[in-house]
Amino acid sequence: MLDEYLIKIIGEEKQQKEYNKHNVLADIDNVILLVNGEKSIGCAGLKRVDNTTAEVKRVFITDEFRHHGFGRKMISEIEHLAKNKGYKILLLETGKSLKGAQALYASCGFSLIENYGPYAGLESSVCMKKNIGNYLETERLILRPIKNSDANDIFEYSKNPNVGPAAGWEPHKSIEDTRKIMKDIFIGKENIFGMVLKSSGKIIGSIGLHTDPRRNNPRVLMLGYAMSEYCWGKGLMTEAAKTIIEYGFHELPIDMISCTCYTFNSRSRRVIQKCGFEYEGCLRQAEKRYDGKILDVECYSLLNKNIENKRMDITVLQIKNEMNNKSSIEDLAELLNKISNYNVKEAGETALELRKRISTVAYNTANEYLKKNDFTSALQTINKGIVYNPGDKKLIKFKQVVISEKKFF
Repeated sequence: MLDEYLIKIIGEEKQQKEYNKHNVLADIDNVILLVNGEKSIGCAGLKRVDNTTAEVKRVFITDEFRHHGFGRKMISEIEHLAKNKGYKILLLETGKSLKGAQALYASCGFSLIENYGPYAGLESSVCMKKNIGNYLETERLILRPIKNSDANDIFEYSKNPNVGPAAGWEPHKSIEDTRKIMKDIFIGKENIFGMVLKSSGKIIGSIGLHTDPRRNNPRVLMLGYAMSEYCWGKGLMTEAAKTIIEYGFHELPIDMISCTCYTFNSRSRRVIQKCGFEYEGCLRQAEKRYDGKILDVECYSLLNKNIENKRMDITVLQIKNEMNNKSSIEDLAELLNKISNYNVKEAGETALELRKRISTVAYNTANEYLKKNDFTSALQTINKGIVYNPGDKKLIKFKQVVISEKKFF
């Protein structure tokens, strides 16, 4: 059924040439079926890419059961299966013309990425990604939850008198200090990660998002971090911070990330600035440090522009999908008015498509009126079309023809 649907949407030749080779059932490791009584109404598959990544394949819901939440249910189930299999990242590919599918995946937390693997350079494809585990990766680092067995590595850099005081905490005096602090602020805590250097396998620091004590807003989290001195000056903290920011804005329901540093901490300030944070100001005499010193704090913040853009993208995709079910000038014009509120590239393209659709409907409807010699209704319909597409030369010329015919009728 899925192949039949895709052939109808994108054409048999293109389906066979570009996609069939990537959808061999033998390569799909796990399959979920959605059943209504004795009838299968949907399916989704999971294909292993590597130890941490799987690809979602062959997602399909039959026509009569679409737009009833079954698609989201299917994605939720395949995500649950992937987590049970130990996967941390989900990838998927869908057709560029399948706007409804893109809207579904976006609403389930998938984000657009560059086309990967066999889809690289394929203009008719769109690829998406979702992180489903507390596991992040950069070019040189693995960011993962901190474990009790990490105590020695954390103590090694936390006892350094050049590390803790710059961030406001006292250097650790013993491994017992480290274990207690790990238990209080690291172990089992959400959105807190150990920074593992790939080349050595050692924990070289910690980074994460936590409650901002200066803002009474649950949709704001604060970025905090510390790193071993021997790794300073190599861009590793900026690399980790940018990844955590991307994780926060794509995976968590937050509108802003804040960050602070003491006025003397130029290294931390550079990391903050490189990550694009905006300077809010200096909060004077803001903190009493462990040693009794009262220190000024520089405050920075970064708004989640992705949230509004993502909402726009989803809404535009929904409008584009809805457009296919509208057949009157009034209904299409209503969608055009909605989409005019969104300032993204896809909105402009969809608005142009809607105007063309309105012109086509106006032209065809006016012709039907002419068959009945109803010139008044024909002109009213053409005028409606011209209102929404004033540059349509075909409609303008058609109007002149109708006016001429009306005079001689």
